[in-house]
Amino acid sequence: MEIVRLLSQTGASSFDIFAMKAPGKAGYQAGVSNILGSAPHPMAAHPQAQIILDPFDYSGLGNGLPNAYYPRSGWHTYRVEVRGNEAIFLVDGAQISSANSQQTNVLSNGPLGLSSQMIVLRVSSVRILTL
Repeated sequence: MEIVRLLSQTGASSFDIFAMKAPGKAGYQAGVSNILGSAPHPMAAHPQAQIILDPFDYSGLGNGLPNAYYPRSGWHTYRVEVRGNEAIFLVDGAQISSANSQQTNVLSNGPLGLSSQMIVLRVSSVRILTL
């Protein structure tokens, strides 16, 4: 994926890769929010990457905690790996966030989607692999 243009310079731009919850399977949203443009912004404001589970689950180590992540220009590979009750969010092969559900033994395998707000994205390909 490539970030082409932000439609907001105030941190309203974001994107998520998600799987909707299903019976007995928690859903997830893995993405980057609060993407800031080059305009001045408050010192404490920064983009953040995180995985949020549905239903929300604070009990897993690191669940729901955002990590500072500054998207760079150009093409990048955004990937979500799901194994059992754990999801890992990676950018260009490096882990930037993870979450695990204490409420369900497995996470949802779909329907899957990509959503965005106030951002223009270019997507070159989408691959779904079952391991």
